[in-house]
Amino acid sequence: MKCHFLLLLVVVLAACNAPKPVMPSITPVVSPSLVPSSAPVDRPPPIPSALAPTAEPTRAPDQAAPEVLLPVIEKTIDLGQVDFGNSLSSRPAVLDDQADRLYLSLSPSRTIVLHAETLTPIGEIPFGGALSINSSAQRLYIGVPGNSAYNPDGTSVITPAELKLFDTSNLALLRSVIFSDTSTVTPLVAVDPVNNKAYVTQDGITLVDATTLEVQGTLSGTFPLPDSPVPNYTAVDAAILPQQQRLFVSLNNGIPGANNGNVVAVYDLVTDQVIARDSAPSVSGFAVDETTGVVFSPRSNMSTNAIVKYDAQGQVLKRLEGTSGAVLVDLRHDRVYLFQWRDQTSLKVLDRDLNFLGVVRFPEITMPQLLLTDPKHDRVLVLQNGGRLFVLTGQGEPLGPLDTATLPKRYAVQSILPSAHVETERSLLAIFAPDEYTTAQGSAFRSDNGGATWQFVSGLPADTVTDLKFADQMTFAAVGGNGTTDGYGIWRSSDGGQTWQPASHELTDLGVMHLAVSPDFARDGTLYALSKRGAFRSMDRGATWTSLAVRYAPLLKDLTVSFSAVAVSPNFAGDNTLLIGHSSSLWRSTDRGETWINVDGGPAATRLAYAPTGSIVFAINYEGAHRSTDGGLTWSNISTGLDLSNNTLEDVQVSDREALVLLRNFDQLGTLYRLPLNETTWQQVPLEADVTALARLPDQAMGSHWLAASPAASLSVSHDGGLTWQPWEK
Repeated sequence: MKCHFLLLLVVVLAACNAPKPVMPSITPVVSPSLVPSSAPVDRPPPIPSALAPTAEPTRAPDQAAPEVLLPVIEKTIDLGQVDFGNSLSSRPAVLDDQADRLYLSLSPSRTIVLHAETLTPIGEIPFGGALSINSSAQRLYIGVPGNSAYNPDGTSVITPAELKLFDTSNLALLRSVIFSDTSTVTPLVAVDPVNNKAYVTQDGITLVDATTLEVQGTLSGTFPLPDSPVPNYTAVDAAILPQQQRLFVSLNNGIPGANNGNVVAVYDLVTDQVIARDSAPSVSGFAVDETTGVVFSPRSNMSTNAIVKYDAQGQVLKRLEGTSGAVLVDLRHDRVYLFQWRDQTSLKVLDRDLNFLGVVRFPEITMPQLLLTDPKHDRVLVLQNGGRLFVLTGQGEPLGPLDTATLPKRYAVQSILPSAHVETERSLLAIFAPDEYTTAQGSAFRSDNGGATWQFVSGLPADTVTDLKFADQMTFAAVGGNGTTDGYGIWRSSDGGQTWQPASHELTDLGVMHLAVSPDFARDGTLYALSKRGAFRSMDRGATWTSLAVRYAPLLKDLTVSFSAVAVSPNFAGDNTLLIGHSSSLWRSTDRGETWINVDGGPAATRLAYAPTGSIVFAINYEGAHRSTDGGLTWSNISTGLDLSNNTLEDVQVSDREALVLLRNFDQLGTLYRLPLNETTWQQVPLEADVTALARLPDQAMGSHWLAASPAASLSVSHDGGLTWQPWEK
């Protein structure tokens, strides 16, 4: 079979059952380096991360993306209950593309054989577990899980795991092998048909004859050393590139509570020596594309969610942050699928360069047990724990909006975005919180009548939006960011938000939280995106993106910095200046992001806002408000008048005359404070309504025109710099 999918299902299911993450501290976009090693292979040392150079993408024309067709459910087949008890099979399905057969393990005592095209039963085997196939040699391998139990007297009884070998021509059992009479770990097999070898992973890797299971030796560096201090590595999974003679091995570091401490070692099978390592943790499996010699590996734990693409030498070709899941490779359509089922089963569709194309959801599928692509018959196969086999057509449905049976509930407004001509068009976008607790993200709604009524923006792939921006004749949305596992990158609309297309080509983190647009966007097409892990730039209206990580690499003294704010100078066309705030300090660039300096004494900004002149900048953080009068070079704390004892600053906006900040208690509504630019003491704004969002109204000339939104999106307007307010006429 041209594509093997080796998934650590126990790890993935554990991640699925874990509670939703809570704003973890996340490492910025720093690609791990895989380098040749001369160290002894029995104790692979950790390799530090390093930045990989990133070239600016070729400017792409601004044109509509080609239609994307996504998988849809073709039919379902009831196969009977799937039951592995406490020993879930990590690989319960395999395709024999030469014999056109599909093998499915439903329990440790049952594997059924189906005709791959018709999916009708043609045989059955009285054993089940982790499956692997050697089509050319007509061999099927079943790793049967072991079991441990206790006698009434408290003594333990171990039934060791074993590996069974079958002849696929007649389904006859040829041999059973127990590699350890004390291990219940299911043996996993990676076959090298070129040299008639099989690599069996069970508490390490054992080399056997692929047709007889005769033991030939062990792979150095894959078994833990007795009484050795941690890290003490143990192989837990492996994937093979037979033509390239490479073996990718997932090694657990042996550190208790390491939150999936699996790392990667790459072996040359000619010498059985390690040629590359990746110490970035949280490996959750492998998906192999033998046609190109590429390996995809997801990362998944509470602080790291990504998919990594390696070449056959173990070098990182791309790391896509902000997303993870079980990985499948679709050779027929040159795609990579990420299967996720945290809240609802979904299939993210990427191209082979890990560019996000779209997503499709399957509410019918719950608790999936196996995932498999069948390129020959243009299918994706999913077996549910209840024994239903879902057959998905590889291309059956055009990219469409999020399918919601009911509209999302609207809680307090999180942000409000007036259009460029809002005074005449009366059009606004708003982000409403999905529940009474969430802030800084939510569902996007649109109003074309000054907020009198709101319509759900349904063309996006998820109802979690972290930022919205107007840019010339386009609208941009950052979807599903905030450091979650289900980021959907950046989307753009050319019709005011009625229809949307992905705009994440070459983006290396789908967990985008903030967007900033050049004020000269109509001419330069430039905008910036910020995730917790790093900053990105587009100079072609969002068609392609470049990571700026290599450009600010000299400033990364602390690799755990979390990016939180980005702002572009209003004089960007002339001064090329922008600022980035993060958890440690503030960075400034005067050449559009090519080079950066660390601002001495700069605040760790959570929000940044320029005054229209460009020389005055405000920043807020948990310590208060800060002001610069020289474009961000020097700063002073300016929090007099603000009660920060039980409150935090949520937002800051600046006109040519004053700054306004939104002060909120954790679970209470907000209050506005005002500061004239030539003063130092904040005064509470005389606005009776509670406020949860603030915006400065666009105007043709300099002015202080403000819009404030209550939780229910009742709008108040001020035309005198916030001194007096009245309801905004609908």
